[in-house]
Amino acid sequence: MDFSWLESTFHNSPPLKKEDCIVTFLHWMLLRNGFLVLHSEEGQVNVGDVEGKEILPETWNKDNVYELQYVKNGQLHVMKAVIIDGELALTFVRMKDEKVTNVVLETDTVIGSVFQSYREAFKDKAKLYNLILKELVIPFVEKVEPEKSGRLHALQTGLSIKKEKEDLSFLLALMDWLEKAKQNMKSNETVSDEIVAQAHLENVAVKLFNWADTEDRQKHYNKNVVKAFYSAGMLLDVCSVFGELNEDVAQQKKYAKWRAAHLHNCLNSGEMPSEPAPKPDEQLINDSENLEYGFSSDLRPEPGHSHEQDVVRPTISVPPKPDTPPSSVPTYVQETSSVLVTPEQIVQAQKHCKYASSALTYEDVPTAIDNLQKALRVLQLGQQS
Repeated sequence: MDFSWLESTFHNSPPLKKEDCIVTFLHWMLLRNGFLVLHSEEGQVNVGDVEGKEILPETWNKDNVYELQYVKNGQLHVMKAVIIDGELALTFVRMKDEKVTNVVLETDTVIGSVFQSYREAFKDKAKLYNLILKELVIPFVEKVEPEKSGRLHALQTGLSIKKEKEDLSFLLALMDWLEKAKQNMKSNETVSDEIVAQAHLENVAVKLFNWADTEDRQKHYNKNVVKAFYSAGMLLDVCSVFGELNEDVAQQKKYAKWRAAHLHNCLNSGEMPSEPAPKPDEQLINDSENLEYGFSSDLRPEPGHSHEQDVVRPTISVPPKPDTPPSSVPTYVQETSSVLVTPEQIVQAQKHCKYASSALTYEDVPTAIDNLQKALRVLQLGQQS
């Protein structure tokens, strides 16, 4: 991973406390993505009144609360960070539409004791980079069309199966197009940085999948749902250009393609689609019950249904339905609890979930489990931790 001029950024704004290192790291990431910091008085929000710079203001780390203003493409953004009980809560806001991202980091988990030395300050720069990128920066990075990654996937697939000279001519033309696009957009991290590109592409695919899955479970069967499932499956296919897909992503891809084909055929034939696959938590309960009574939990196709007829029409190129649909599908849509909780309890639960996520990033499983259990107690029993 490229950490060019991170060291110079670090030395230009020497840290007085551990949390300063994290803020400096975020500042460096924002600079890499085209943001400039404003050296303005407290409360200054007029972008045109001051010029954006790369160096942090002189008083940026004077106390335990940070507030920095950044500008990109004429739009004002505000970064706020607060030190609370050994943790740093970071928030990034785009003022125009009030779009917000946030992340909570345990300072001692990411910053070493000799924090005034660049070589010793960061325990794992790559993990810190990936976490801040995913949780804080990605939503504000200029998006690149998935078409670029899609064409790269097409090129790699074509090179593996080409048979005729005409095939090679087409692939060489595609290769030239990709090289030109890469040069023209080299300043865009969604093109130049594979980690950013992968995160962006997966984010788009998951949003499409979750929307389609929600509509499907509410029995809103239409072509838009089919297209969303199909597009999510294709985009997750494209993610393979970054390496082998993990098990959850591969399962989502398989389910999205199967569900798109199934809904498409049911819409054409007028049949009622089968129930969606249970979510992971539902599947776990079903598996336990079925094991107790000696039943199999595998979903089976409807009796009398012919898979040979389950071929998608040319209007949308969806693969035929597999013999057995995936038994479960990982989604990020959670069921709402029947317990009445207060807004304060919801905030408390969110805080514990963020702590758990941060702990898992650094492979601290016991801390993650402890915080998830605290979040459950807050939501299920209303107990404050």
